[in-house]
Amino acid sequence: MNGIGFPNTDMYSDHESVGEESFWPSFTDIMMVIVMTFLLITVAVILKNWELINHLKSSIEAERQATVQAQTALQVVELKSKENETLEERLARLEQLLNKRTQSLQQARQLQQQTVQRLNISKQQVSTAQATLQTTLQTMEQEKIKYAETLANTQRLLEEQQQRATALEKEKDASVVAANQAEANLVSVQQKLENSGKELEALKQKDLEGHERLVSLQGEFNQLDKKYQKLLRPARSTKNKHVVRVVFNKSNGKVRYQLGDQGQSALETYSKKRLNSKLSQLKKRYGDDLYVKIIIPKGSQVSHSEAWKFTSEILNKYDYYHSEKNE
Repeated sequence: MNGIGFPNTDMYSDHESVGEESFWPSFTDIMMVIVMTFLLITVAVILKNWELINHLKSSIEAERQATVQAQTALQVVELKSKENETLEERLARLEQLLNKRTQSLQQARQLQQQTVQRLNISKQQVSTAQATLQTTLQTMEQEKIKYAETLANTQRLLEEQQQRATALEKEKDASVVAANQAEANLVSVQQKLENSGKELEALKQKDLEGHERLVSLQGEFNQLDKKYQKLLRPARSTKNKHVVRVVFNKSNGKVRYQLGDQGQSALETYSKKRLNSKLSQLKKRYGDDLYVKIIIPKGSQVSHSEAWKFTSEILNKYDYYHSEKNE
């Protein structure tokens, strides 16, 4: 019981220590206040009805007594009227009294009807309050069942969390042991790696020296191979080749370039740029089968150095023999 006389409805306060505030105790308090309100209203209606019933009983008793008195008075009037005519005044007074009793009786009947109506209304109110209270109690019972299920689930989850925490604690201890063992193994491996690193550095140094020696020998071998290939390479020939003629002439300071394709007797004159373009097209078309024949006419004013430079440039770019040699 609390300080104001109501029962303590905070029956689930012990469960608040699980880590989170519960909604249900406050809802239970509200529903208990509603129930108590309905109970107070029901008690008030019952007390009021009890008062009306007592008043109705009093009215009925008064009506009965008035009826008895009226009947008695009538009997007395009848007897007295026979005996004495002078009793007419008393009879008139008794009639007045009877009328008053009759009016009181009518008022009592009206009051009785009103009381019955109020009693019927009170019964309806009590029935409505009882139905509402029954519905509220059913709802509270359902909420209680739901809360019990929720509480059971929460307890089950709490037990599972505790089991997981215990398992994690065991795993933590095992991990610490494994970590210590791994740290010891790591120290050992690091020592081995240091020793291996020193050995590896020595091997790398030896490998570097061997590689340098190998590169030196490879260079010497390549030079010897080039010389050998030159000795074994066949002479430059027009056999199975597409031959083009390039004429380089110079007269009175003017340079002239001419090109004659295989099967054409006439020569066409080109600028040096167009000559290179034409030879590039022929090179793409015939590839390693292009034979370029450089012709410098007799009496030409081309110097030896100009002739050598032009010949080397054209042959190295387009002639099959010199192209293979450069490759």
